[in-house]
Amino acid sequence: MIATVTANTALDRLLFVPRFSFGRRIVAENCITTMGGKGTNVSILVKTLGAKTMALGFAAGLAGAEMLKMLAEHQIPFDFVQAEGETRVNTVIVDKSTKSQSTIIAETMWVTEDQEDVLIRKVREAADQAKIWCFCGSLPRGSRPEAYALMIEAAKDAGAVTILDTSGEALRRGITAKPTYIKPNLFELEELVGRTLGSIDHVVDAVKEVLDAGPEWVVASLGEQGIVAATKGATYFIPPLDVPVVSTSGGGDGIVAGIALGIERQVPPEAGLRLGAAVAASVVMSPGTAQCNPDDVVEFFKQTRLERLD
Repeated sequence: MIATVTANTALDRLLFVPRFSFGRRIVAENCITTMGGKGTNVSILVKTLGAKTMALGFAAGLAGAEMLKMLAEHQIPFDFVQAEGETRVNTVIVDKSTKSQSTIIAETMWVTEDQEDVLIRKVREAADQAKIWCFCGSLPRGSRPEAYALMIEAAKDAGAVTILDTSGEALRRGITAKPTYIKPNLFELEELVGRTLGSIDHVVDAVKEVLDAGPEWVVASLGEQGIVAATKGATYFIPPLDVPVVSTSGGGDGIVAGIALGIERQVPPEAGLRLGAAVAASVVMSPGTAQCNPDDVVEFFKQTRLERLD
């Protein structure tokens, strides 16, 4: 069983436009509303690829109800704490002419200390039900920065493998709980080490530096530059696959989903990294943030190369 915790749930509204510019009327060629919030994406992806999963987190308002409906449609068990305000609806603008995209986020949900205590208790009570726990996404307003760290400790006490995919202070505090994996993107890694990382060599140095803080694995997702991953005594680079990119949203969630699947299937960690890259490649070929094709994942796994850097 793979469990996910999404503290700051979201729906993503993707607008595909031929060319974006400010100050003029633009007609979108396509509009899709899909799951957001990272952890819920991971649950949908691993379920699509044949694994059992359950989802926990916070939800609020009509958008929260729609998000829970999506989980139910995928037959994913869930246990969410009702929060204040409204689950976020992110607007993602995909410019087809430049193959770039921008995301506009409105922080419309917040939690009380009592509500957060309820979620932490739910994780503690359910910790032995899952072999892998994924803690994904930002923390909502009102949340304590150590919230993920407390949940990681609860999951570790039950013997679970833990994966943390967050940013900022939540990531800094989460690392103190020594999760099995952390998966920052380039910006999050730069924020963590306090400097710009202008080359793969710089990323490698940063990943090794963060590794000394306690996680067993640091997996840095670099978008079109690939993936750098390190554990004690070994550093790897996975070059990106050449696939037609529709939207980059959800690619990082694909990496987390693949790593979790690898652990669940008891494959070597290196194979889990390749599986993460394969799932991510399939996700970015789809317009939604939690969509992948299992047949593509199998083929991409065969194509993915893992290069030892030391």
